[in-house]
Amino acid sequence: AYVVTRDRIIPIDVQPVPKKFIVNTVGAGDTAFAGFLYGYLHGMLPEDCGRLGTKLAAEKIKYSGPRLDEPLRALRVAVPHLRHMMGSSEEGLTIAP
Repeated sequence: AYVVTRDRIIPIDVQPVPKKFIVNTVGAGDTAFAGFLYGYLHGMLPEDCGRLGTKLAAEKIKYSGPRLDEPLRALRVAVPHLRHMMGSSEEGLTIAP
């Protein structure tokens, strides 16, 4: 995965999901974009937005159907270091000034 800005192309490391956990890929792209947009709207750096989107998409493909049944639980599972946005401490992602 890549994030493209006006002046950079940023590669995003993606952790593969083992085949035995893949249930359905419908909605994975939309989920990745939604995660990216969420990060962007909350002031995250572009690379962190990309990481968030890909982690959520990786979580999404473990479920059947076009959406996550429990989005907040999936967010906590996919990106545990985002707890600061849910009332806990910040770790891992950088919030842009």
